[in-house]
Amino acid sequence: MENNIIEKQLLRKILFQAFPDRVCQRRNPGGNSYTLCNGQGLSIDSNSLLKDSEYILSLKQDAKQRSLTSDGKIFLACKIELDWLLQSPIAKKTREVFFSKKIQKVCVKERVRYGSLLLKEQESQLKDEDYEMAINCFCNAVLENLSQAFDLEDKTNKNFIGRLRFLKSTSYGKDYPEINENWLKRTLLSIADKNKLSFEWLQKEKISSIYLNQLSWKQKEEFEKLVPERYQVPTGSNIKIDYSQGDKPVLPVKMQEMFGQAQSPSICNGEITLITHLLSPANRPVQITTDLASFWKNGYKSVVGELKGRYPKHLWPDDPANCLPTRRTVKRF
Repeated sequence: MENNIIEKQLLRKILFQAFPDRVCQRRNPGGNSYTLCNGQGLSIDSNSLLKDSEYILSLKQDAKQRSLTSDGKIFLACKIELDWLLQSPIAKKTREVFFSKKIQKVCVKERVRYGSLLLKEQESQLKDEDYEMAINCFCNAVLENLSQAFDLEDKTNKNFIGRLRFLKSTSYGKDYPEINENWLKRTLLSIADKNKLSFEWLQKEKISSIYLNQLSWKQKEEFEKLVPERYQVPTGSNIKIDYSQGDKPVLPVKMQEMFGQAQSPSICNGEITLITHLLSPANRPVQITTDLASFWKNGYKSVVGELKGRYPKHLWPDDPANCLPTRRTVKRF
């Protein structure tokens, strides 16, 4: 009995050595469809005793596609062992560096293939010699999905991108690099190590920190002055500027804090006028303007009547252009 088993195994080995191009791998557990080592799809009879075998040798087949499937048909086959394939000179070991979309990071897998068939794979650590390929891989993934890589929908990131965009639109922006492929690759090469090539790492770092840290001290100081995060209004309040949308940055400020101001707020040494959202006591815009002087003269009277009725305890002077600005919005009696 034992000799019979040995003889059958020897016969299968001889057949494998004779027909190394007929190796097939099962596609799905419990299925009867296989892939030939050249990539051709084949199927075996669902009642075959071999249908649960992971690897088989197709000895007689018809590669023509059937009407209901793209697979050919196997008529005669025998089982073969994975160890035989792994020890075959046809089997090729590779070390593959790639970006996994599933976990959003650069990974390395050591794989063994027999033709188009993947026999074995295992995760591995990035080595120093993988670094250049890993960086290129990571940069390509970031460029393909910049928004997700940096989480550009995050308010802080959106605001920073807006700050850079508006600065680049002025005469002061020419010396500041754009966030493009060349900048990205150069920057990642200087800051990344092989253990940090993931979207999660980028999102923790924040695009503002990554960008500003690549500037000189002088550029960084100028950047903060030209496109500041906050604008100081006459009352001393430092109000956050919204750079995230529209053709101009937005300054939302209580109307009382802008009384007496004929000059509209601006940045980049006056090259960009802010859109001022004059707010009611409930922090709702009652007027949107880039020309405060014109609003005090022409538009104020048309909105102040309703505001006086809705917020009678607040300060609503008849001549706001010549009234001192105040943080105190409630009148003193």
